[in-house]
Amino acid sequence: MKKLMIVALMLVGVFGFASSGKCDSELIEKIEVLMISGMEMRPNEKDGLYYADITVGIRNKNEQTLKLEKSSFDFFIGRGNQLAQRTYIGKDITYQQQDILLEPGVITPVTFRIKTTTDKHTDLETGIVILNFLGQPSSERHIYIEGRFNFGIKMERGWSVGEAVRVEWTLCPQIKPQLPLRECLVEYVEPTMEIGETVEMGCNNFAKAGHDIVIPRLDTYLVEMGKPAGMFTLGYETYTEPDRLVIEYEGKTLLDTGCIGDSGSTQISYSGKETKLKVSLYSRCDFVGPMVTDWDFSISCPQ
Repeated sequence: MKKLMIVALMLVGVFGFASSGKCDSELIEKIEVLMISGMEMRPNEKDGLYYADITVGIRNKNEQTLKLEKSSFDFFIGRGNQLAQRTYIGKDITYQQQDILLEPGVITPVTFRIKTTTDKHTDLETGIVILNFLGQPSSERHIYIEGRFNFGIKMERGWSVGEAVRVEWTLCPQIKPQLPLRECLVEYVEPTMEIGETVEMGCNNFAKAGHDIVIPRLDTYLVEMGKPAGMFTLGYETYTEPDRLVIEYEGKTLLDTGCIGDSGSTQISYSGKETKLKVSLYSRCDFVGPMVTDWDFSISCPQ
């Protein structure tokens, strides 16, 4: 027995079953697989392979609470009803030892974690099949779920569990020719500038950010030149994400690079009474979105 269940703009399912005489077929007919609400490939840190997480919405139209226990589910993607036209995706590992509880009148989200393969080469091939299914949906391409489980009914005095039931769910995409979009306003909050510690260093030294900087930041360096006058060479690198470098001496600006993502070298002269320069690094001065920046600079001793 099979019946077609259609839900607008969702993946819809055909539910079939084969059961023993002890299992109430009318109860099974009222279990509807309505939609796939999520499908994602995730890496596993332990074995380096990928697992597919598929979330299915199941509605129990019965008046009793039901459960599926000791389950075994296998997943396929293919065309038509012939097994030769199906690609095996893998077996669920979540509900082998865990019950699926279906409350009456409720759509229950059930997330299957599917171990797709046992080697990385086949893992890639399976991932391509899933990506093609998601990226190029077709009314002729289906997801098939073959399952076996013990079927339980909640009674007044406890659970009544029958013998094993075999089912097949066929999920068929309903295609929308266009993805509707709308203009939306996202409030932008500019982050507060982070102030780093003031670092003292000598000339003929090299300074760098030391880590990727995400939010705007000000780092200050006091460079001991050893002389109150002379000419020194500045070398700097702000890479592609713009930063700003400012050199001051006795309150006067000797150099301001502006907000740039560049590298360069220049000679600068100074003269006065003090022997220290102030170098200010404004990281991410042109802040746009979640980028990262890095920079470095060097100042030679004066000639």
